[in-house]
Amino acid sequence: MRLAEEKGTIMTEEGLQRENERLQRLITELEQRCTELQDKLVLFQYTIDALPQTLFWKDCDLIYRGCSQRFADFAGCASPEELAGKTDYDLAWKPEESEAFQADDREVLKTARPKYHIMETQRHADGTETWVETSKAPIRAPMVRSSVW
Repeated sequence: MRLAEEKGTIMTEEGLQRENERLQRLITELEQRCTELQDKLVLFQYTIDALPQTLFWKDCDLIYRGCSQRFADFAGCASPEELAGKTDYDLAWKPEESEAFQADDREVLKTARPKYHIMETQRHADGTETWVETSKAPIRAPMVRSSVW
């Protein structure tokens, strides 16, 4: 019995059943890969959260894409997920700090060279100001849609 026609080929009920089974296997495989990737992301987040330093990364548009929990706390965000998608101007920093941070960011992007041991002030979400030592380095991953650093 003819049940479907695709690209000029008539599929039988048996052919549709085989195709359905193939698609079910593919879905199961993709679900397993998704779970594995989620597990790796959780492990990565726990790893950077365990570091004594703060850590963050931005995309080429200077938008935060991730950070450690410690950095999120300093920025006034409850979690790294809350910080993602924001710019320096959306956070607790003073406007002149945000401008200085982004000037360094643009220089790193333009030259593709890291900047180490940048000493600068930073206002935290609780209103305190501290001196921080920051290093910035470009991260260009060949299989990533947009470079981050």
